[in-house]
Amino acid sequence: MVSSLRCVREELGDVTLFDIQEKENFAKGKALDLEQNGAILGYDRNIKGSANPEDLADTDVCIITAGFPRKPGQSRADLIGLNHKIMKQWGENIGKYAPNAFVIVITNPVDAMVYAVWKASGLPANKVVGMAGVLDSARFQLFVARALGVATKDVRCMVLGGHGDDMVPIVSATTVNGIPVTQLMSREALQPHIDRTRKGGGEIVNLLGTSAFYAPLQGHVLRRAVRHRRRRRREDPRAQPDRRGEGDAREERQVGPRPVRRDEQAVILRDSAKGLPATAALPAFVASSSA
Repeated sequence: MVSSLRCVREELGDVTLFDIQEKENFAKGKALDLEQNGAILGYDRNIKGSANPEDLADTDVCIITAGFPRKPGQSRADLIGLNHKIMKQWGENIGKYAPNAFVIVITNPVDAMVYAVWKASGLPANKVVGMAGVLDSARFQLFVARALGVATKDVRCMVLGGHGDDMVPIVSATTVNGIPVTQLMSREALQPHIDRTRKGGGEIVNLLGTSAFYAPLQGHVLRRAVRHRRRRRREDPRAQPDRRGEGDAREERQVGPRPVRRDEQAVILRDSAKGLPATAALPAFVASSSA
């Protein structure tokens, strides 16, 4: 629902919500609710619910959230057997009906489920991704920001590794407004936030009784879906009809000023230097910056 709302509000295209056959009416009800919401928020896209995989035809972006969520006391690995069959089924459907789609997998355990969808779909490796790295980095970003009392947007960080307790927040790549975080807090002070990041999903499961909902679906990886859809729309000749006459030749035009070549830059600098007195002093800010 969250990702669907984001897509229609961005006016990326029409959206289809899929569910199992027994819950097809639930998907249709959610779709109708989203469509009516558009009259309030101002977006105007067709949204429908379905349980028929044939409705995947010509889809540009698929976001897979299907599967069983974690429960208190469960690890992500406990879900492999339950969710693998679902990923295999939807991977095959995507490969058959939407072979050009860009696929984002959110189902846990993400690393294994991405592999399952990739193998079942037959899509290129760069067309099937998971959102876990973005989510883990966002959690670490939030915890560091709260510890230092700064805005989350000022914190830059990176978390590598699998989406589990062995993930590695990269302290050396963590900055606050460009300042290394190690200059603002000690490694000992950072460690609790590293540990909390590694167990961030479990913390929410223990509080909610199920997996996180908003952050995974609003993850910045959806921006990749946004960019992919917009790029496909630009590349599609149907999206940009040629309004010129049939006999017109296509012109290649330079948009904006032409880049200046290095040899031209040297000539411009030499000509500019001719007008300066030989004893001209460097500006104070240049001298101080080289000290």
